[in-house]
Amino acid sequence: PEETTTPPAAVTATAGAPPAAATNTEPETPAATANANSTVPTRQYLDQTVVPILLQALGALAKERPPNPIEYLANYLLKEKDRIKNEKSKGQQF
Repeated sequence: PEETTTPPAAVTATAGAPPAAATNTEPETPAATANANSTVPTRQYLDQTVVPILLQALGALAKERPPNPIEYLANYLLKEKDRIKNEKSKGQQF
């Protein structure tokens, strides 16, 4: 007969045990939970969150035509994110 490398005690200890993934008790991160629970389609999510500011940024980029367009876009988005955040919070106060 073939010899097994697993001792019989180890086999009986794991028999009937759930798979390792099922025993993971670590909570999911908030981002993972939000993504898993989100029912908003991707296109709608992007249209509601970043498309308006990206269109403004790209319009400004096309008008200015800077020598470093990626840096310009990054700076524009960082500068405008606070303004957008403030506009959203003002709209939610009513």
